[in-house]
Amino acid sequence: MSTSPGSAGADRSHQPRGPSRGRAANAEPRLNDNRLQTVSIVAGQTITRSPERSPLRSIGPPAPRPCRSCPYRRDVPSGVWAATEYDKLERYDGDTGEQPAGVFACHQTDLDSPRVRVCSGWAGCHDGAHLLALRIAAVDGSMTADDIQATVDYCCPVPLFGSGREAAEHGRAAIDRPSATARHLISKIVNVRGDLIT
Repeated sequence: MSTSPGSAGADRSHQPRGPSRGRAANAEPRLNDNRLQTVSIVAGQTITRSPERSPLRSIGPPAPRPCRSCPYRRDVPSGVWAATEYDKLERYDGDTGEQPAGVFACHQTDLDSPRVRVCSGWAGCHDGAHLLALRIAAVDGSMTADDIQATVDYCCPVPLFGSGREAAEHGRAAIDRPSATARHLISKIVNVRGDLIT
């Protein structure tokens, strides 16, 4: 996956996912009237965002605990995110040279926010010493040495899936029929993210 807008090479194109109506659930984002980019369908509405790119900025260390909608958490319901978002998780399980180059950033901040940080679930699930994204962040300056070390040393206080694959399989299990709890989380994400336009 190529890096996405807004966060210094961070993989920040997280998409909440709800029941699909109209467009295929696994359809790739597309430009819509040259101003807004379609990124997902949530409860029958298209979520769009501006395709402009933000300048390179620093990515902070993981938060003390993963957010309540983090796809790596065992207690998060299935079907919150789009299938393409769950697909990203598995790619970080591969050998270092085969992994995505972008840091997996927390989706709770806007793409252009100065508070962009490493996803705590990603940091807790994967062995940071073997993440290509952290090595590249050290070279391109998108993370400080201290923040990279904090990511490598991160210990998660909540149960996480043992791999990106496990998290992805769980997340996709109810993607066509998300529970009421999943739909509630989708709604909260849409309300928190100022860069998503419904």
